[in-house]
Amino acid sequence: MMRRPNLIGRTAHAARRRLRQAGGDQDGFTIIEVLVATMIMIVGVLTAMQALDASRKLTLVAERQTTIAHRAQLELERVKSLPYNQIGLSGTSASWSSTAGDYTYVGSSGASCPASPAGSAPTYQPDHSTGGSAATESLVIKGCSYTLGGTSTPFTTGTVAPVTAWTDGTLSGNVYDFVTWTSDPTCSQTTTSGSICATSNDYKRVTIVVTMNGATHPSNPAVVAGFVANPSDAPTGAPANSQQNPLSSPTTSCVNGSGQTVSCSNTVSGTPLQYFPTDCSYTSGSCGTPTCAGHSLHNTIASVLLNPPAPDLLRTTLPTGACTDVSGNPTPPCFGLDLGCAGGT
Repeated sequence: MMRRPNLIGRTAHAARRRLRQAGGDQDGFTIIEVLVATMIMIVGVLTAMQALDASRKLTLVAERQTTIAHRAQLELERVKSLPYNQIGLSGTSASWSSTAGDYTYVGSSGASCPASPAGSAPTYQPDHSTGGSAATESLVIKGCSYTLGGTSTPFTTGTVAPVTAWTDGTLSGNVYDFVTWTSDPTCSQTTTSGSICATSNDYKRVTIVVTMNGATHPSNPAVVAGFVANPSDAPTGAPANSQQNPLSSPTTSCVNGSGQTVSCSNTVSGTPLQYFPTDCSYTSGSCGTPTCAGHSLHNTIASVLLNPPAPDLLRTTLPTGACTDVSGNPTPPCFGLDLGCAGGT
């Protein structure tokens, strides 16, 4: 039997062959497809590079923020280690900002003490936090007079420079020191105001502001603050001063809703004990007048040679001894742990 030819199959094959001959091979990419793919790749690479650059800048700013924060803390500890009567500005500064709201803004600094004739002391706003207090305090400046214990007293021993420059390799900036008088709000709430502590100018507040120069720097400066109490203050009737020293008289008092001093509840019974590190080992048994050459912590653990530990001697009273060199200049720290001394003790 004769087979009939497959006309339909031969016709389709011939059509495909003519199509390839007319339009060419259809495999691969066109030029347009290659260009589009290239553009997408370029956009992706550029986006990744921008993200990496932004991350690098954020890391750099964070590192520099840490740098100025560390420098601010060091400056705060340095000022707090000075004798109490020397914690004050040595004068005014032309570098203070004249724009209200700035971290370094000082108000009424044009014709104030220690200018002649002397006027009121310049003021500074210690709190610059969001939603914080806008209250200002008088700066403690050499040549100004302040009401201390109800008496106008001149301040003549300030040694803290208001502004100093700092450098650290390629980084630089300024350190602003602000020392202000601050009042303890509880001192004016007792039934006999001023009997426990003064109603104004109770403590010195030390505020340190560190700025950085350059284009890539933190948007805000580093700000740290601390309080310093007069170590020579004593309870009412004592021969020194008429106020209470919170360092050596750690008593607790409570105030009711009417502002009256009342007995406290849920307090710890007994008398609190305070211990002050000194300049010698506990094995000495006693400690004399310290030198001002700087001191480190004594051995507190046993060594590999089994030498017994001999930590600093602790006392329940403030150690005595001048915190000055042979020329009378302050050279803190004076005691173990680098705590420094204040008020000549």
